[in-house]
Amino acid sequence: ITFGNSGSEALFKPYGLTIYKDEYKGQIVYQRTFTDADLEVKDDRSLHLKYTEADLQQYMPLDKFVITINDIGTGIAEEGGQQMECDTSNNRFAIEFPGFVSTEYGDTVVHMCVGDIYTIGEHIYTEANTYVDTLVNRMGCDSIVTSHVYTHEITVDLGPDQSFCSKEYNPVTLDAGVASVYEWQDGSSERTFTVFETGDYSVIVFDEYGCTDTDEVNVTIIPNPELYITKDAEDFCAAGHVTLIANSTSPDVNYQWNTGETSQSITVSTHGTYTVIADNQGCTGTANITIPICPCEVWVPNAFSPNHDDVNDVFLPQVSNPLASYELMIFDRWGKMVFRTEDVNEPWDGTVKGARSPSNVFTYVIYYTCMSAPDHKERKVGSVTIVR
Repeated sequence: ITFGNSGSEALFKPYGLTIYKDEYKGQIVYQRTFTDADLEVKDDRSLHLKYTEADLQQYMPLDKFVITINDIGTGIAEEGGQQMECDTSNNRFAIEFPGFVSTEYGDTVVHMCVGDIYTIGEHIYTEANTYVDTLVNRMGCDSIVTSHVYTHEITVDLGPDQSFCSKEYNPVTLDAGVASVYEWQDGSSERTFTVFETGDYSVIVFDEYGCTDTDEVNVTIIPNPELYITKDAEDFCAAGHVTLIANSTSPDVNYQWNTGETSQSITVSTHGTYTVIADNQGCTGTANITIPICPCEVWVPNAFSPNHDDVNDVFLPQVSNPLASYELMIFDRWGKMVFRTEDVNEPWDGTVKGARSPSNVFTYVIYYTCMSAPDHKERKVGSVTIVR
């Protein structure tokens, strides 16, 4: 309240200010006596009054305030007489009571997740910032609220789907990163999860503000094929060849032999070690088998009697197993070759240039290679006697 002296004479101290309810001389709401100084002509004075809703409840209902400023009659008049109380209407005025109008101030800190909304009054906020809003309560009073909005986000990445071969597999540990709470697909709540078998693995993570994220990964453990090689029933040394068959415990595998062939079975005619690799989605198994050198023997008689009695009439070396190559040469005592053949089944009948040879001693030289070792040539030298 600001009041002043607009008259022609000073208002001497002490003087009073009285606030009445609704009418002059009504129920007193406030009263004060000023004793510090006179209110001189053209002087102003201010008074600040603050009431709460509770303070004014005893005066309800309340329409207006009537305010008076009075000389309380205790001073000495300039003419020497007692001052009279000043009751003129010039010293009295009224103001309407507007109702309870108050302003409240508040600070609010809001933590929310990215993608969430914060609503205050009719305002909706989705981003981090500081917002100042004026709200009106049920009694029409203003509230000024400052909201400090912080947004939070948590992410989890278990990485791409993974596959491993069983023989090389070491248990994989999935790491969900830094979070406040973890929930794995099996209910466990540690930061990491160790994988021992094929499956889908997922985790939900929570931060301290309740924000969440989730991720899932598939881990596949591919079995390495168990592999072994079998042979067909045919005898390699007798037949000069054998079929090798790869057998895998995993279906739909791809085969690769060290011969370059990619079929499940191969036929071989030489000795050696044969290796096959079975591939199951990049996971492999290996097997090998060794075909030994067959005992490839040549037996040569040391005499024969070509007299047409059907008994020991020809000279024919005998072999234990089929040969890859064969050459038989016979020489007389002067070193002249009298017979040659590359047919293991062709005998020498003891003739020289079509004529029967008398009893004599001849030298033979045999070169041969076994079917199981065609790169290894054998040589056998000896003598044979024709008996007449």
